[in-house]
Amino acid sequence: GECGAEGANVVWQFDSDGKLTISGTGEMDDWDLKQPWYDYTFDIVTVEVKSGVTHVGEMAFNNFKDMTSIILPDSVTSIGESAFFDCRGITSIEIPEGVTILEDAVFYNCTGLESVTLSANIKEIKFGAFQNCEKLSSITFNNPECKIYDYKTTICNSNDYETGEAAFSGTIYGHAGSTAQAYAEKYGRKFAVIG
Repeated sequence: GECGAEGANVVWQFDSDGKLTISGTGEMDDWDLKQPWYDYTFDIVTVEVKSGVTHVGEMAFNNFKDMTSIILPDSVTSIGESAFFDCRGITSIEIPEGVTILEDAVFYNCTGLESVTLSANIKEIKFGAFQNCEKLSSITFNNPECKIYDYKTTICNSNDYETGEAAFSGTIYGHAGSTAQAYAEKYGRKFAVIG
């Protein structure tokens, strides 16, 4: 079926092995909730976005609880809000070098995600980008000036809505004197120097 911002510029295919393949040229569309593959949400195990696709749509893979792997090509330069919201099965993800901003809640509630390395090209991570990532034990910032949304839940393992406590037992890695160090110190996170 079609899933492009311009319709047929990007297409999707789902096979009996539980693989969703997205291919074409240019941007995927953005969604509020019901993507074209919504009926297969709980059958999808792997996702492969093929080279040529430049944008992963908002809420594209929202609630893919059984997805265990996602492959993104180097052609991707933007990932929409909540694109991987509640994707509990993924343990790691390689963010393409061309991506510069991680939008709101992009990895919110990715409870299986264990470690993340952000390239020097990442200029900003927005509200709740890594909120409630239960198993996240390390996040590495290679850009010393990366703008990190100034709130305790931007990077956390859990968030208690009653007490307002946002806990993170992992380590934030970054350069000395970086925004990552400032964020870690402000919110009482463990910090380790790289480089």
